[in-house]
Amino acid sequence: DAARTKNKDGWLPVHFSCARGAALQTVQYLMTACPSSLYERTFHYYEYPMHLACGRMTADVNVVKYLMSRHTMAVTQTKPNANLYYTYYDEACLQSAPPRVAWFLSDVCAKAAKGNADLSTAEDPFN
Repeated sequence: DAARTKNKDGWLPVHFSCARGAALQTVQYLMTACPSSLYERTFHYYEYPMHLACGRMTADVNVVKYLMSRHTMAVTQTKPNANLYYTYYDEACLQSAPPRVAWFLSDVCAKAAKGNADLSTAEDPFN
């Protein structure tokens, strides 16, 4: 299946989609076709799709929300992990992600630090 095929650098189609700012529906389709791709890292920089989605000027806040909700549920289960969120926020800031993405991630970080794992309460001031 094409959604599960890596290139020589360990990139799956979902990595490319996240890095290039693909639409939410595209990322959802690829994640449905290959759910394990959420946990696949690239070979050289060890980036998850979530890192690529956060750290690009083409970042789409809806893709970030979707991936974060799936990744957070799997990694943290019921306990929020503020360090995980800060990693994504740092990536977004370092790579000049759109303000909407950085704002959303900063709100998620603040809520996680207070023990709130519910991403649905994170603010999106541009919505």
